Amino acid sequence: MTLAQMESRFFELKGKLTVGQIADDDFKREMEKLRFQDPQGRWWMLGAQSGRWYFYDGARWQLGQPAEPSAPVPTTPVSLPEERPSAAPLTTLQNQLPSTAVTSGLNVPFYGPARHDSSPDVTPASSPVTPPQVVNQAAHSAIHNPTLAERVREDLTHVHLPAVHVPPLQLPHTPAPIRRYPPNAILIGAVLIGLVLVAVMWLAVDNVVPGKPISSFLAKTFGGASAVTSPAARPTALPAGANNLANLLRVGDELVSKSQFEPGIAQYQTASKVAPSEANVYAHWARALALTGRIQEAVNTAQRATHLDANSANAFAELTRAQAWSGQAPAAITAGEKAIALDPKSPTAHAFLAEAYLRAGRQDDASKESDAALGLDDSNVDAHRAAGWLAVVGGRKEEAIGEWQRVVTLAPEIFFYHFEFGQVYGAYLNDPANATTEYQKAIDLYPSYVPSYLALGRSYLSQNQPAPAILQFQKAVTFDPNSSEAYTGLGLAFQKSDRCSQAIPYLQKAIALSGGLNEAARGLADCGALAKDQPTPPALLAPTPGLIAVPTAIAQSTVVPLAASSPSPIKPGAPTSKTTLTGTAKGTPPLVAASGRLAFSVFDGQYHLYIANADGSNRKLVADLGMDPEFSADGSQLLYSSWTNDARGIHRIAANGSSDSQVSQRNEDVLPSWSPDGSRYVYATRAGLGSDITKRAYSIRVADASSKATQDPPPFVERAQYPNWGSNDKIVFRDCGFPTDTCGLSVVNSDGSGKTEVTNINSTAPAWSPDASRVAFTSDYGGNWDIYIINASGGSPSRLTTDAAEDGLPTFSPDGKQIAFLSHRGGIWAIWVMGIDGSNQRKLFDLGGAPAGTVPGSTSAQPGQVWYEQKISWR
Repeated sequence: MTLAQMESRFFELKGKLTVGQIADDDFKREMEKLRFQDPQGRWWMLGAQSGRWYFYDGARWQLGQPAEPSAPVPTTPVSLPEERPSAAPLTTLQNQLPSTAVTSGLNVPFYGPARHDSSPDVTPASSPVTPPQVVNQAAHSAIHNPTLAERVREDLTHVHLPAVHVPPLQLPHTPAPIRRYPPNAILIGAVLIGLVLVAVMWLAVDNVVPGKPISSFLAKTFGGASAVTSPAARPTALPAGANNLANLLRVGDELVSKSQFEPGIAQYQTASKVAPSEANVYAHWARALALTGRIQEAVNTAQRATHLDANSANAFAELTRAQAWSGQAPAAITAGEKAIALDPKSPTAHAFLAEAYLRAGRQDDASKESDAALGLDDSNVDAHRAAGWLAVVGGRKEEAIGEWQRVVTLAPEIFFYHFEFGQVYGAYLNDPANATTEYQKAIDLYPSYVPSYLALGRSYLSQNQPAPAILQFQKAVTFDPNSSEAYTGLGLAFQKSDRCSQAIPYLQKAIALSGGLNEAARGLADCGALAKDQPTPPALLAPTPGLIAVPTAIAQSTVVPLAASSPSPIKPGAPTSKTTLTGTAKGTPPLVAASGRLAFSVFDGQYHLYIANADGSNRKLVADLGMDPEFSADGSQLLYSSWTNDARGIHRIAANGSSDSQVSQRNEDVLPSWSPDGSRYVYATRAGLGSDITKRAYSIRVADASSKATQDPPPFVERAQYPNWGSNDKIVFRDCGFPTDTCGLSVVNSDGSGKTEVTNINSTAPAWSPDASRVAFTSDYGGNWDIYIINASGGSPSRLTTDAAEDGLPTFSPDGKQIAFLSHRGGIWAIWVMGIDGSNQRKLFDLGGAPAGTVPGSTSAQPGQVWYEQKISWR
């Protein structure tokens, strides 16, 4: 077998192991066949966790890349030496550096993976030859999803090879001869060493002792000018570690520019120890984190930079990028405007602000900032990237390609830009062939990024090439055993190859990880493997890419701690690779007519609260200056948040608009939700926590729904937002205090006890199903605001919407069979509806305005002035 065939076989075996098609013992037996001995006598094998090649040097396993075997790979057992492999570093930092960094007088030790000198490639004849012990790989994988570094360490310590005999290598081992030197040579050497030591001592004394005593003495003795430098002429002393700091940042930047992110980040981490108060260190660090998709870490690191130096334009520019990619457009705009105020001539700051404006739908402002960035520096990669996304959003194909070609020319070795270029080709320009090329470049530059394999697999599938798609999805399954998309893609690729017996286990695994996955269910239906009582899912339609409002990024799959599946990856500028289900198709169940009434608010400079039939007819104004409506159980009343000047807070009103009364105590009370019996309500508030509203955290409280409280009720849950009371008498809420935090959802009993975490990805706007078995919510985990659903007991969330536009604020239909939600598709805010599995997505009616805005006379810090802090209700 060739190396490529062995690698392909490994990923096939690994995929089968993860879905239980083969047992661990079978896996190990097959792995025995994927070993060979090179002409130097070294044994090579594939690591059982990472699929990377290792060779045994006589003492330990080392990473490497073998040449093609010169003879067929032996299938009879052969043994490997006895010592347990040590956890050798992935590679030395010196080997990671470009040659200029190694030879340019680097005045700093290499920080990062410690250098480890390899043992000789020859083994003495007396060396013992027993291999390391085997661990139960299947059981290990079931409880642990390792990072890249952990996978390599596990490869080194858990080698899946049995204890068999290897004859000692029959190579001569001759000790190096001992050189003997004549006495005269020893004497001359001692004299030279003495002279060198004298010179060193002279320099040390002359430069350390004030006044340069030796130079001054010689000058006076021989009549020369004094060598003492006057205080005015003496250069300013550099702070301790300054040279090290500059070198650490330079080396880190060189590594990052070559997509060697882990050693680059190690440099920045060391720099932060050398200069813990230097903002620029954290700005560099935030950039590297963002480029690898570790967005929340990037936000936190950039925020630290701005806290250390409130006048650092670079720090605020990096914060702009990180917040824009995390979906925090308003915060990103604030940071970007601050960066430009500090340094109007920073092209990077203008480029990132353009991206933030684009994320907020302010395309004209984005164009101005993009033009400013290009005008300041036509060689700035981020300036051309912003211009490229503007061209994509504007539908200017040739201009988009030109800008993106410029981007990858300016930064040819940063994988991330090739990944984005692939998304532009594949999702927007309907050019999967060129997309495939760019995805492959991204993988070659940075093999650790799982979304690259998923995107490449999808690209092959769109070209009707299931065979290479299978290999990419197999790699994704190996690197992320909890990715439902990887299993779905692998199953669909096998199904497309008419290999249903192999497809079915992967599709079943995908559904087990993320219930209600339509693609996987459709694949099972096509293979005739659906249960008899399970309805046939809607046929998959080819996705019609829409232009995304802004490029955004996700965290790496090994970073965000999802319990099981990872939602479809969306990278900066790219739509999801999952199919968006819209309309009906052959085999689709008939659409369920939307019935009942919807309550919602519209902003036109002020908020107005409306009720309409589910089809948009019979719209009636219920209250001016109102938002956050929620129907009572019988639909006869509403709770809502009011902006009325003298009666701000929570109000109760009849559904026909009569009998309006204030029931809460404070202006800052928002987002009410009824108890099941209608006697109480829960709400979020920032009240009673000091004068500076921007520094107050939310809490949630419970109050009587019948009349206005005489005083504030005590906090029900501290540092919590957006509560929703379910029919099971439990309350689900966003489990953190500040809107800009990244927080999941939790559930408590109605007395505040029994807190349970439901999601650990950024989540908001939770809504109970009528039977309280599920929770729908809004999340920007995929890089774009979308709707997800999860079992009330927790588990793995399933993504329901995948359109490039923003979707959110779900609410269940009274019968629990559909979900209405707010969407900005086509640039128009409207209320849409879909099945609870994400099928049959269609518009119900246009909203007739914006869902949110800044109320005149209020500050931007006051709650309820962005769209995802709103609510809609269906009864």
